[in-house]
Amino acid sequence: MKRYALLIVFLLLSLKSFSQTGTQKNECFICLDSIQTANVIKDLITGDAAQEENMVLKMGIDNLKAQVGLLDLNVLDLKKQNTNLEAITIGQKQLMQIYKDDAAAAEKQLKKERSKTTFYKVSALILLIGSSVIVIAN
Repeated sequence: MKRYALLIVFLLLSLKSFSQTGTQKNECFICLDSIQTANVIKDLITGDAAQEENMVLKMGIDNLKAQVGLLDLNVLDLKKQNTNLEAITIGQKQLMQIYKDDAAAAEKQLKKERSKTTFYKVSALILLIGSSVIVIAN
């Protein structure tokens, strides 16, 4: 019983928090003329404006879905282009490596040919000098 007495005391002290007088201070009244009031009542009864607004919102949602679909297609196209670009880049890197290997092999072969040519020039010069000395000495 003592618990209920304490509950009753708290309810009496908080009675103002349960009243509706606190909400009436912030109320806002809008005055409409009779034609607007009649239109509002007619619209509330038939619900035409809500249906029209619902249709407009559905059309907006459908448009957004279509735009999202187009953006998804664009993203897929860009991903395909990126994949193709990566494949082309890899192919070009491999081709460049082949060209570098061929250039290194050609440079090595060219060095061999230069050394042979230099050897032949030096030996021809020595042979010419030696034969000139032999001819002059005789």
